[in-house]
Amino acid sequence: MKNKKNIIIVNSITSLRMLGIFLLIPIYFLYGGLGLALTNIICFLTDFIDGKMAKKLNASTFFGSFYDGFSDKAFVAMNFLILALITPWALVPVIFELGIAGIQYLKFKNNLNVQSNMVGKVKMWVIGLMVVISNLLLSMDSLTFLGNDLINKLASLKNNNIVKICLLPILLSEVLTLSSYIKEYKDEKKEEVREVKKEEVKKEEEISNDYTLKEILFDPDIYKEYKNDSALKLIRQRKK
Repeated sequence: MKNKKNIIIVNSITSLRMLGIFLLIPIYFLYGGLGLALTNIICFLTDFIDGKMAKKLNASTFFGSFYDGFSDKAFVAMNFLILALITPWALVPVIFELGIAGIQYLKFKNNLNVQSNMVGKVKMWVIGLMVVISNLLLSMDSLTFLGNDLINKLASLKNNNIVKICLLPILLSEVLTLSSYIKEYKDEKKEEVREVKKEEVKKEEEISNDYTLKEILFDPDIYKEYKNDSALKLIRQRKK
């Protein structure tokens, strides 16, 4: 397998985010919002680093793409569950995330492009920023650099109101992302109905005949060649 060492390095960075999922709750109860904010900063940075390194080291694979997407969703969901201890409104973004995951599954099932679009990528940065801000505001006693006047004003807000305010940009980004994915799905389905691309069919036959499931999942060259094509359905075929 090509670039095996590089693939392991990139997926290990993603695994740090997976580890963070299990650490968030104990860190929150032991160290409060500040500890949670620092943990989130580190884990959200791994999302940026693993993507950049995968491209630089030619270590992008179908497995890495799935693993990265799953870890993002799980990590974000855990953060919302923690914020739900303060206000149940924090569960609303989780509903949108499930909706987005459902659309992505439909696209995968119908052999359509499941790559995250720009709206989805921006949404992740909005979530990361607002989650960290909410964490910090929940531990205002530690934010002495803000000055006593500002801290006192912020302290007059209840924790549930702080979280609700931070949720507003997140909810807007969730709505825009879900809408964009639904539009993409409908447009791609129409295109699929109008014309079956012969080139994609040929690629499906090539990858089906020449590669094993292990190669499809972990070979960077296969990922680079087929990531935007309907050949993804072969992963499902290989699993049967």
